[in-house]
Amino acid sequence: MLMKKIFFLFMIFINFNCISLLYGLLHTGAKGSMCETLNRYDIKGWLGPPGCEYSTKLTDFFYFTIRSEASKNKKNNQSGLSTKLTCMENVNKKATREEIGIRIYDGIHKDVKCDKKIFFENINNFYKQELQNPKASECWPEGSHDSNKVFFEWITCGCIFFIKIEGGEKEIISNLCKN
Repeated sequence: MLMKKIFFLFMIFINFNCISLLYGLLHTGAKGSMCETLNRYDIKGWLGPPGCEYSTKLTDFFYFTIRSEASKNKKNNQSGLSTKLTCMENVNKKATREEIGIRIYDGIHKDVKCDKKIFFENINNFYKQELQNPKASECWPEGSHDSNKVFFEWITCGCIFFIKIEGGEKEIISNLCKN
């Protein structure tokens, strides 16, 4: 009976590794993938859809990174998972419409003359729905590793968010940068 259990677990392990390898080959750009994923620390601005950020044809997606830290009471807590969860919650709390608007404006105003007051008065009128639900495409820990505490490195973390706006930057400029 013990041998059957060991064999069963071994087969699950082998199948899981084969599936993981296949998934990795399909999703990491191997074997001539049409899309490449950007380094998570470099991603910002108007790019292609998730997984195809380098696409020059589809740039309806605005990416931005937000960083935060775990709640103070969780930093000293032995439960590392709660540290990770509160850090990610705090990042999500910072991904507000106002913050996204600031990031979009900061990306536009250097290249195009765009009145800041008009921009912020109108961004919620035009894009309220899009700004309301940013999607996190990836999160990662930024703290130092502690072998005595699981997830300790999640004391600080960052996440890449994206929103989709049909027409991308050109649409934003057309609607919000009228002087």
